Amino acid sequence: MPDAPASTIVIRPATPADAPAMGRLGALLVRTHHDFDPQRFIAAGERTAEGYGSYLGRQLRESDVIVLVAEEKGQVLGYTYAGIEGIDYMALRGPAKSRAQG
Repeated sequence: MPDAPASTIVIRPATPADAPAMGRLGALLVRTHHDFDPQRFIAAGERTAEGYGSYLGRQLRESDVIVLVAEEKGQVLGYTYAGIEGIDYMALRGPAKSRAQG
């Protein structure tokens, strides 16, 4: 049996056009967490994908946030979201800073 051709997965910055795909993946994440521990995590509703995608789409405009997608043959397979946060007194956590800042 011949080897299947290798596919190429591209990691790139997300764009507003990726919001629906990220929303679907986000809703899957919400469902998975809720299925794992329904007392701790919220359940996905019929508008979760739309809301999640809308949220991530708005985050693309933020200077202290990065959203990347993994894409294969034009289809978004995954995403990552990261942001720098300030002081959070509820979590007893100070602001994030780079090692260079010490």
